[in-house]
Amino acid sequence: MIGTHLKKFKHLTELCLADNKLGRLGVKEIMEALVGSNIVKLDLSRNNIGRKGCKLISPALKLLKHLEEFNIAYNSINKEGVIPIMEALSELRIKTLNVR
Repeated sequence: MIGTHLKKFKHLTELCLADNKLGRLGVKEIMEALVGSNIVKLDLSRNNIGRKGCKLISPALKLLKHLEEFNIAYNSINKEGVIPIMEALSELRIKTLNVR
């Protein structure tokens, strides 16, 4: 539902949804809604995404062509979760990345 509303904000460049306990499916919906957007800074920290969630969001993540700062810290992400995120971001011009 939040994804539908996000699509209306065409000129949004920064989005902080930290500490919302969105879970992997909620974050997946948000990421899909942001595809093709002008998002430069995105904070999804503390949302219970987990390693499976990282795999779900990585396809949409690589389509955020303007993204420069990405925070996905404190989401119980291990090595298996970080790898798809890093692969998706490798094609972008990321300046700041937080995956604690």
